[in-house]
Amino acid sequence: MRFRVLLAEGHKPNRELATQLLQKLGCRVDLAVDGREAVTLAIRSPYDAIFMACHMPELDGFQATAEIRRWEAECATTRSRKSPRLQARIPIVAVSDSVLETERGLCESVGMDDLITKPFHQDELRRAVEKWCGGGILTPL
Repeated sequence: MRFRVLLAEGHKPNRELATQLLQKLGCRVDLAVDGREAVTLAIRSPYDAIFMACHMPELDGFQATAEIRRWEAECATTRSRKSPRLQARIPIVAVSDSVLETERGLCESVGMDDLITKPFHQDELRRAVEKWCGGGILTPL
């Protein structure tokens, strides 16, 4: 596996499909079933990218992304080693079934880097993996 990614998706069939597609692209996939779990995993483990569903239970993808970005900013400011995760900004790709401009704007405002739509398609996931993992630091697996 070349890349380590976090998939935060509350809907089980979407989670299963996206996991299979990402694994075919050479990704090691960790799963979060809600936004709260996504934040916890993102802080604890190094990822090359996070695929974050916008609408999930507990904490939606927008709130989870905002928490991850706050944590990253705090780490950059204090230069603390609270976590084994790299102190770099992790790419977060929003995953939504909506393509409305208001949703795109919300994604940008909380610090998401890209947006792909559901249902998941191999070509769209490949583009995102190549764009956000291909040129970045590879996480040792």
